[in-house]
Amino acid sequence: MHLQAQTPDLEAVNIAMLSEKKCTIDTNAVASILFCKALTNFKFKENDSRFVVEHQYHYRIKIYKKEGFNWANFKKDYYIGSNLSEAESVHFFDAYTYNLENGKIVKTKLSNEGKFKQSKNTNWGEAIITMPNVKEGSIVEFKYVLKSQNLLTFPEFEIQHEIPVYYAAYHTEIPEYYIYKPILKGKIEVKVTSNLETANQSGQNQYGNTTHISFKHIVSNYEAWQVPAIVDEPFVDNLDNYKSGIKHEIERVRLPGQEIKDYSKTWEGVAKTIYEDKDFGKEIKERKYIEKNLKEIIKLDTSQIQKMHTIYKFIQKRMNWNHHYGIFSEKGVKKAFDEQTGNVAEIHFILNAMLNHAGIQSYPVLLSTKSHGVPVFPSRTVFNYVIIAAEIDGNRILLDATNPNNCPNILPIETLNWTGRLVKNDGISEEIQLIPEKLSKLQTFVIAKIENSGKVLGQTKIIRTDYQALQFRTSKKEVQPQLYLEELEKEFHDIQINNYKEENLKDDLSKPVIEKFQFETQNLIEMIGNKIYINPLIFVALQGNPLKAETRKNPICFEYPLEKKAAISIEIPYGYQVESMPITKNLAIEGNLAHYQFQIQKADNIIQVSSNLQMNQCVISEIYYNDLKTFFQQVNELENQKIVLKKI
Repeated sequence: MHLQAQTPDLEAVNIAMLSEKKCTIDTNAVASILFCKALTNFKFKENDSRFVVEHQYHYRIKIYKKEGFNWANFKKDYYIGSNLSEAESVHFFDAYTYNLENGKIVKTKLSNEGKFKQSKNTNWGEAIITMPNVKEGSIVEFKYVLKSQNLLTFPEFEIQHEIPVYYAAYHTEIPEYYIYKPILKGKIEVKVTSNLETANQSGQNQYGNTTHISFKHIVSNYEAWQVPAIVDEPFVDNLDNYKSGIKHEIERVRLPGQEIKDYSKTWEGVAKTIYEDKDFGKEIKERKYIEKNLKEIIKLDTSQIQKMHTIYKFIQKRMNWNHHYGIFSEKGVKKAFDEQTGNVAEIHFILNAMLNHAGIQSYPVLLSTKSHGVPVFPSRTVFNYVIIAAEIDGNRILLDATNPNNCPNILPIETLNWTGRLVKNDGISEEIQLIPEKLSKLQTFVIAKIENSGKVLGQTKIIRTDYQALQFRTSKKEVQPQLYLEELEKEFHDIQINNYKEENLKDDLSKPVIEKFQFETQNLIEMIGNKIYINPLIFVALQGNPLKAETRKNPICFEYPLEKKAAISIEIPYGYQVESMPITKNLAIEGNLAHYQFQIQKADNIIQVSSNLQMNQCVISEIYYNDLKTFFQQVNELENQKIVLKKI
């Protein structure tokens, strides 16, 4: 059954379409999707006596501006795996670019030179097309089919994109033997219809004879019209979490003559199913390969916490992450240990084995990274990452050994995605929180002296803890020391930095990272007549409101709870006195979402200034956007007032 037969008739590309200069849904759009249609249906393979699934797609896209040319390129991931019988295939066809030239429609076909396939990793490939002869006003149209052996889940059909969509339609034909849970996500209204119909298919058996099969199937249609573009906003964890779309997860298989197979409908069931997979449960129990090394590694340690730290550091130093995600072992933990490289599951299975063998209770924790999406509905496909939870003296310590800059209870930012699933022996599991509650701290201390010439001299100490320290260590590793100092000088209003020193950058990662330096500058004050104007927070004041948009569609996501403190001491130059200075003030958002305190006082010839900004929650509902925007605006205004000194 062909895709075009399953959705309403849509006009062929015509002069009126090509003449359109702007999108009627959003006149600022650089491109729009005139329609995107998809069909998912099942084919019975007589030779194997089983079904496979085909997903057919048809896109037509209008380009309005040069900035929209990238919409003439398209990528599709597909599974290749190590077993050819499970591999998927992608085939593009009927791909054309339409242009209006001298009042006539010119149609350019996509050649083989515009089609590419490349490997992303050992399990996934990527099919790419680059449409030809694309100009402002072009319409590109293409179809492709994804053939898959995977009946557990369908690719998500995206109703909403980064550009407007005039019409989106998804049609599914699912044999009565397979029961799926359709999951609608996002805020776009979708029209849904379903019917039970009779299907007939013909094919050839292993002897070359034509055979016929008849069965009932559930026919469903999902349609949406005039879909606005998803708004890309700052402080969003993963924009795809908020796009409207349709997903399908298998719930039950009831093939004739076979036992009914139920798939997990609960998180507990999902965890148990994963645990029973040979590349998870069997691999995580394997321990013989680490016994010899372990005895030598912890011979000097007496307490469990000492053993945990020693084993954790050993794994960080020995194992090299190949940057492959996944919850299953790819080549086996023993081979990964011997070769000193592995995927995220293998590294953490080895860590878990060592901890358990040393007498420390530890368990794998399944999670979905931010880029993979929020795990909302029970499914084994929602997890793509594993960490380890160690339990010592009633405390649970989360461990990730893939990055040498990580330390206990400080996970990669990418993994701080709501909740994870801790899996105990025999697949018993429980939900645990991944988002940290403890405030990471950025503390800045400045002692400054203003000279009569207008020069400001001083010394600075910056202390970073927890996730602030992790991010600093990671970014510092990627930049040359001299370049970093130049960037720091520029960030701090073009000061000149001298005698720069660091502490705990590489040695003890559990300690705060400390920066110390001296500075001098002519750029921090204004001298007008007999007055000096200076910012009370010198060079650490908030520079503008980070929330600029008038409205907000999605939750505001900060990476972790944060406390940002500053303590400034300013020595008044000889012959000057304070004419005016800002007042002490406190700000807060209801529900303890955020709090700010600004204090200033004068003692003799010293002005003492302190500020304390606390962001107590890292995911804040969009309903608080106006409150949060006003809060930051007030903080910005407070921190950018001036102290005025007057010559005596």
